[in-house]
Amino acid sequence: MYSILAYISPMKRWLLVPAIVLFSTSAFAQIDSIQTEIGKAKADTNKVNLYIKAFGLTKNSAPEKAEGFAKQAIALGEKLNFKNGLMNIYRDYGSFLDIQGTYDESQVHLDKGMAIAVKLKDKSRMGSFSIAMGILQYDQGKFTEALKLILQSLKYREEANDVKGIADSYIWLGVINEKGLNKNEEALKYYRGALGTYRKAGMEDRMAYAYNNIGNVYYNTNKFDSSLHYYMKSLDIKKKNPDPFQLGSAYNNIANVYTDLRDYTQALKYYDTALSYKEQSEDYAGIATHYINVGLVYSHMKNYPQAEKMILKGLELSKKNNFPGIILPAYEALSQIAAAQGDYKKAYEYNAEFAKRKDSAFNKDVAQQMADMQTKYDTEKKDLEISKKTLELNKKRVQMGILIGSFIVLAILGYLFYNRYKLKKQQELDAELIKQRELRTKAIIEAEEKERIRIARELHDGVGQQISAVKLNMNAFADKIQQGEENKEQYAAIMDMVDDAVKEVRSVSHNMMPNALIRFGLAKAVREFIDKIAATGALKVDLQIIGLNDRLESTTETVLYRVMQETVSNIIKHAGASNISIQLIKDADSLTMMIEDNGKGFDTRKISEYGGIGLKNIISRVEYLNGTVDFDSFPGRGTTVVVELSFNPDLKDS
Repeated sequence: MYSILAYISPMKRWLLVPAIVLFSTSAFAQIDSIQTEIGKAKADTNKVNLYIKAFGLTKNSAPEKAEGFAKQAIALGEKLNFKNGLMNIYRDYGSFLDIQGTYDESQVHLDKGMAIAVKLKDKSRMGSFSIAMGILQYDQGKFTEALKLILQSLKYREEANDVKGIADSYIWLGVINEKGLNKNEEALKYYRGALGTYRKAGMEDRMAYAYNNIGNVYYNTNKFDSSLHYYMKSLDIKKKNPDPFQLGSAYNNIANVYTDLRDYTQALKYYDTALSYKEQSEDYAGIATHYINVGLVYSHMKNYPQAEKMILKGLELSKKNNFPGIILPAYEALSQIAAAQGDYKKAYEYNAEFAKRKDSAFNKDVAQQMADMQTKYDTEKKDLEISKKTLELNKKRVQMGILIGSFIVLAILGYLFYNRYKLKKQQELDAELIKQRELRTKAIIEAEEKERIRIARELHDGVGQQISAVKLNMNAFADKIQQGEENKEQYAAIMDMVDDAVKEVRSVSHNMMPNALIRFGLAKAVREFIDKIAATGALKVDLQIIGLNDRLESTTETVLYRVMQETVSNIIKHAGASNISIQLIKDADSLTMMIEDNGKGFDTRKISEYGGIGLKNIISRVEYLNGTVDFDSFPGRGTTVVVELSFNPDLKDS
């Protein structure tokens, strides 16, 4: 079977908009109230703002009425030269027209708003218009242009120190890379950047979106355990400020993961919870999709009668509300279910309906493309006529320019050839220096680990055995000591000191090279290390290990253990934290280690200024494994350390 997600393109706005506006009786009463105010208001800036507010309340429920409010706001705003109000309505109306598919008109209004923002040197508003223009390009499938505009919005917002805007730009950079350019790794970096920025700003509700989008990337790449982990973190935040639409989406995402993991019992459980929230928010498209998805789960379970029943419910709701993107996969699913039950007549009928609707949708797309091509042709024809007139005027200039240009080009080529030769030699030298540095780092780390093992063995087998021998000899000598009360106490005190020495030697030896790491691997060693810290009662430690069932290559295990040990040691020494959360998540070809604390944090921009070797050790060890390490911290808001490795799953200890 397939997933309905293959047919339904992602909603464009859910990533940044908290919820769909629901128009209850009270909402309509609010619109009536504003219309009354508009009727009484003087033709001033307040009336422009009332028009803008009325537009915002009606743009989802009554688009035609909203358009009227927008045009009235623009007309009065232009008459009054009310720049602030004009920027607001140009941006909001431009985005509205984008969603309606009126792309050219949308661009006109966004350009007008940007012109005002540029004139006022309002960097925050310039960033807002740049991101709206980027989304407009994204919606037209022009992903490279969209990327440039969103990057420009990020620059403006950084200049304006618009923290929320910066994070929102990161989100959209992630969306374009994920959905448009299929660059999941790039998308993941931007989503993590948004997460860190939202965290620094204390915007927990926005962190939920970042977690959700990180989960989407892992879901796209079939890393379902990681996807589930981040979807759950998103859900935990959304539960604090319950919004039916957002909770419905969150539970639905988790159900999708359980479906792909073939845990159909859990999938149905989460789908049922999602349905209750979708009904509360009157998300009819979501409800219709729910019935199709549940039907597919029953189909996987080979409960075909129940599968058909669910999909028919989804189909009926989709027809009633005209959801063509859901109707199409519903007919195909029904065809396959009928065939699985041996009802080939019904399977043929459903498939014929599917094919007819698919062809209709295709023809509609072709017609739209033809209209777009005709418009493009007409525009290019006009441009060609203008260019012919200017061509003759420029012909003589071009001929003279060619002569001068040829001389300049020859000179430049000579310079470039020489410069390229120098650059090549410099690159070769830099590559050799990097190689030598990597070899030195590798040699230092390997030598350090060998020395740890040697010292640990000498402590355990040498010093430890000698102290144990001393204890045995003293036990044998005990009967020969004069049995005075004072002698007994002295003897007992000496034996206690010997016992403490044995324990200390064992502890130092174990810390230098844990026996659990050598015998059982990384997961066991980390659990043992954390249990010892938790036993002191000084810190509350939450440990989650997902997917780490098999041994990794021994050097990788050792380095990761040392990074974890060094990070936790830094937290204990410097952070003043009361809680630590550690997650180890392994997929088929990657591993992520995330360590979070609620301590005092630090300024990551000054990371190179810190004199200690702890952070440098962590960075060099991760680089040795060709991994990446990210320090996400801010004074007063704790620290998150994320280590990510890509590796060959076949390289395991034998």
